[in-house]
Amino acid sequence: MYRKPFNSMSVSVKTFCKDKGFVSVAKAVRTNKVNGYPFVTFIDSNNQAENIYFSKKASQDVTEGEIVDMSFLKKFEIFETTNAQGEIRMKLGYPLDGENSPRTTLSWDDEEEEVVLSNAKTLEETM
Repeated sequence: MYRKPFNSMSVSVKTFCKDKGFVSVAKAVRTNKVNGYPFVTFIDSNNQAENIYFSKKASQDVTEGEIVDMSFLKKFEIFETTNAQGEIRMKLGYPLDGENSPRTTLSWDDEEEEVVLSNAKTLEETM
């Protein structure tokens, strides 16, 4: 659904959360203890969690323990990628604009958010 071949579209984190039914996120970036790759944990209403790892480029700009709030999430979009084993994986990465340069303009102010952070603050309270 969010397939991202080279230079194609991705979806906002907001759209991804709504589509997948995620209602909260872990409050900080964590890293895989084996390979050190950073990720964010998204949690649905049944308390089922999914770890979404950062793209190679985005992972260079995040650190373990960095606070995950709306301003943090707005920097990224979600896309699908295929790993070396041929498995499709979701990634957090920068939006594409032309030759892979990050964009900086974002707006989620079109409607009230119902997604909440794991520390029970609404997303709007974190903005």
